[in-house]
Amino acid sequence: MSETSRRLSEESEQRFLDLYAHLLVYVNDRFDVIEDIETVADLEQHYTDELLPLRNTLYNESRRT
Repeated sequence: MSETSRRLSEESEQRFLDLYAHLLVYVNDRFDVIEDIETVADLEQHYTDELLPLRNTLYNESRRT
């Protein structure tokens, strides 16, 4: 499989990023990781490195189930 065929289309990439953002907001709501994030718009106001605790919580909790 070539690298080109493994890439998402631009539309699929945007859909993935949208779903992932909503998932991170859910994780934050469930585990109260970052106090001032309640919506995707709130999430977008943070730098990527500030969101690492959310990602880490997502993956750490998924390993427990």
